[in-house]
Amino acid sequence: MTDLRQLVEELFVAWSSGDPDAIEHHFQPEALLWDSVNGAFRGHAEIRALYVASLERWDDLTTHATRFWPPDDDSIAFTWTMSGKVADDRFGAELHGASASFDGMAYITFRDGLVAEEIEYFDRFGAPISLGLRPGPVEFA
Repeated sequence: MTDLRQLVEELFVAWSSGDPDAIEHHFQPEALLWDSVNGAFRGHAEIRALYVASLERWDDLTTHATRFWPPDDDSIAFTWTMSGKVADDRFGAELHGASASFDGMAYITFRDGLVAEEIEYFDRFGAPISLGLRPGPVEFA
């Protein structure tokens, strides 16, 4: 069996590279990446566009796995931490360049050593909270 932990580590090296071209080499052409904040992205072009958008919002973006659960067939679950510096003024001009980090959890299914499906869960308020901000109430109407 392929070492799924190593495949995850290699994938996160690509996510942390700052190079959008490095990402697609880790995904099946029709792969699905879904996260609880941004939604669904299918295929190389959409996944690359998500990464490019992330690079516009974050400088020095890095992601690394923090804990793995035993692999099952060709899938693995793990937690991760993302960190970076705010690249714009969306949290206020005084926080432009500030360091933020937040945690999440992922479940990835691999096929032939490439990501076929990546499901991510994280709190949309994780980064602002790490910057010392406290979000107000959210309405779901």
